[in-house]
Order: sequence, then C-alpha cells, then structure tokens
Amino acid sequence: MIGDILKIADKVFDRLVPNKSKAQQIKAQFNQTFLELAVKERDLVQKFILEYEGRATEIPKAILWMRTLIRPFFTWVFGLIGAGWIIGQAFGWITQDMPPALNMWVSIVMGFWFGGRVFEKMKGKI
Repeated sequence: MIGDILKIADKVFDRLVPNKSKAQQIKAQFNQTFLELAVKERDLVQKFILEYEGRATEIPKAILWMRTLIRPFFTWVFGLIGAGWIIGQAFGWITQDMPPALNMWVSIVMGFWFGGRVFEKMKGKI
C-alpha cells in the first residue's frame, strides 16, 4: 500500500511541478518524510498492541492455552454437531430441521473454514 501511495504521489508531483529537477527533489523529500511517518505509525500501533494485549511472557499459561484452543474447540463442536445432524437427516435418524441457532453456528464455522462460496454452491440443494 505504501508503494502505491508513493507512486501516486510521484505522478502528482510530475504534473504539478514543471521543473523536473525540482520535482525530483520534492519527491525525494516527500518519500523520506512519508516513510519516516509510516515507520513511526507502525511503531505506535505495535506499542499500543503490546500495552493492550500484553506480552506473551506476561500472560498466564492458562490464558494462553484458552486463547489458543478456542477456535479449534468451536470448530470441532459445531462442525461435528452439524455433520452429525446432516448425516442423521440423510439416514432418516433425525426428522426435524436443524434449529436456527445451531444452523447459524454451523454456518459460521463453515464460513470461517471454507468461505462464502460454500453457501453459494449449496443454495437450493438443502
């Protein structure tokens, strides 16, 4: 993104400043200033994240394990329940439709792992 901004700025300076040598000086000064500001901004964001989230060494191990396992836990729980429900319907063991709340959570897990194209392909099939 930064490279794109610098390219646009170069084109702007080329059009606004008729003197090519002066345009080159302005572009060089702009590029240097812009990159310095970008580095400062990145450092501020990193500092904010470290202050807000904390360093991994400062977080208790139990919290780290919980943060690590939350996505796989929900993936397995709702993935297996959803798959079981669909298989149960296919074999006639389950005759009801999936409850809306469960359908929503299964959809979230499927969307997370496979994206929205899964739902586009499934339209009209279920």
